[in-house]
Amino acid sequence: MSSLDNSNNEDNPTKDETNRGQEITNMDEASKENSPVEKILECMLMCCKECEKRYSDERVPRNLSCGHTMCTECLDKCLSDQKQCPECREKQLAKSALHLPINYPLLRVIRSILNKEIDVKDIIMPEIPVHEPVCDKYQDGGQCPVHSSPLVFLCVSCSMWVCQDCLVVDHPYLPRGSCKILNLKNAMDDIKREYKRKVELSNSDVESIHQKFESVVDKNKMCSKFECCGERGHLRLVQEIDSGIENLKREAETTVMKFRNRLNELSETVDKTLSQKVLTSSCEELMVSLAKFKAYVDAEKERSSPVNQNIYIHFRMVSTTGNPFYI
Repeated sequence: MSSLDNSNNEDNPTKDETNRGQEITNMDEASKENSPVEKILECMLMCCKECEKRYSDERVPRNLSCGHTMCTECLDKCLSDQKQCPECREKQLAKSALHLPINYPLLRVIRSILNKEIDVKDIIMPEIPVHEPVCDKYQDGGQCPVHSSPLVFLCVSCSMWVCQDCLVVDHPYLPRGSCKILNLKNAMDDIKREYKRKVELSNSDVESIHQKFESVVDKNKMCSKFECCGERGHLRLVQEIDSGIENLKREAETTVMKFRNRLNELSETVDKTLSQKVLTSSCEELMVSLAKFKAYVDAEKERSSPVNQNIYIHFRMVSTTGNPFYI
């Protein structure tokens, strides 16, 4: 009886073996349906670059700190031997693969392919350029159709909402990528500020248009008023302009007259000043001449004083002796 049971167990595979065989069958069928280019891309995306085996629940993909992905077995070997990434040669601080995070987005995609929930073509998308993001663009948050995760981030560079898994697969940010990522709160704040700025600009434009409209209305009213007045209004306007010109002319003549009178007063003052200067100069010259004449007289007086003294003595002797020839 036991031998029969053993033979039946050998003939009947277990449930795990059946599931594993079904996965292999699904993988083979998927590979048969794909073109050569799709097979190469599938191998690049779904397989470990070290062992070139497809990721699965037994061969779990894990992310290094540099962003590259490898299976758990290959990571254990690399970390034990080299302590660096085999692709970019960046040093790794993790002691084993169990200390590194699992690449759940890639694992979910592989599970979906194996379960025939999605086609490989939907993942590889050979007809779309490589830089084109996988997710569709959304105006607000929701659920990511690829990763089934909430869209809680905004990729400013691509102008679309993304989930946590999209940041790893399609929208890497610095230093691994070039996308600028904002969380939901900061993104909503930026959107509010942008809309507020646009509203203010719109209000400013509306105010400017309103002012221009008011100006046009005022000009239209003025034109209508001139049309109603006709030639009389035009003649009155010309008369007012002529009257204003005459008033300005009279004011100018009055101002010129005032300046002319002031100029005459200044001329008289200058003449008087010049006359006083001439008289003063003449008096000074006269005083100098008198001083010179006095000096000349004094000099002559001193020079002729002995002669005068002799004449005085002679006349005195004559008057005393009565002899005019007395010597």
